[in-house]
Amino acid sequence: MRKTTLLFIPLLLILSCKKTQTPEKPEIEVEVDMSNPLENVIQLEYQKSSNALMYDQPDIAFLGFLTDTMSVRDKQFNPLNNVGLVNSEYSLTDVNAKTVERYKLDNAVLSSYRESYSEMLKSSNYMFTPKISYQIHATKELADLNKTEITLVVKAVYYYLVLNEPKQENFKIYSDLKIDEIKQSGAYLSRIGFGMQSKFQITTYQDPNKLISYLKAYLNAVLNNNEKNAAELREKFEIPVTEFGYLGGPLSDWLQYQSLSNTEKIEKYVKGLFVAKPTNSAFKNIEFDFKALK
Repeated sequence: MRKTTLLFIPLLLILSCKKTQTPEKPEIEVEVDMSNPLENVIQLEYQKSSNALMYDQPDIAFLGFLTDTMSVRDKQFNPLNNVGLVNSEYSLTDVNAKTVERYKLDNAVLSSYRESYSEMLKSSNYMFTPKISYQIHATKELADLNKTEITLVVKAVYYYLVLNEPKQENFKIYSDLKIDEIKQSGAYLSRIGFGMQSKFQITTYQDPNKLISYLKAYLNAVLNNNEKNAAELREKFEIPVTEFGYLGGPLSDWLQYQSLSNTEKIEKYVKGLFVAKPTNSAFKNIEFDFKALK
């Protein structure tokens, strides 16, 4: 009987040890907000959006371009005839509006602007950190369609060229127009943001509400450098990109994306944007701001 009791003692010790061990905590899944998936989605096809239209207007992509306010609203950008700007000053600023350099144009025309901008690229060696953002474009009928078609646009602005607000003496009028008439209807291109942009055209039969909710959560995790959440979310949904566009940056960057999967493209692209870059990087003008004349 004593032998039997002794045999049970080690077994009881093992059982008591097992009971006192702290149980492993189950991994908590990333919470994805599904309450309002279309919030902040631009319900307009990318090809018809203001961003896309601006890229098709190379003749206005210089500071001081004069148009009218209605033309800005309807995205026609018709030039304001018989009026020009002279002796306009503009500044090179970072994304936090800190002025790095100032420039003065003898004439606010495309050739003068290009010359001064070219000189600035040669002389400036300032390093810029970017402002990174993304937009999701979709049609208004998205929720009613069987096929989900959205466009993801990721952009990084590294610096701005900002035109000083023109004064009355900055206008050169070539007809009997009155300055008050010009001010009532006129607008000028006041700021251009330079940087890089990518476009991901996504076509799928997935539920748009789920796809967009998970895509937003995934992008926010990548932008916040939360690799653990990004890795988990990557497994929850598919990104079947049917078209990938790249604007700005060296050709070598464009080529390296071709061999990557769609989620890898997005993640590698966004991570690469965080690296500070000099003024003379291969940037494109990707953001445009107009102001009404006063």
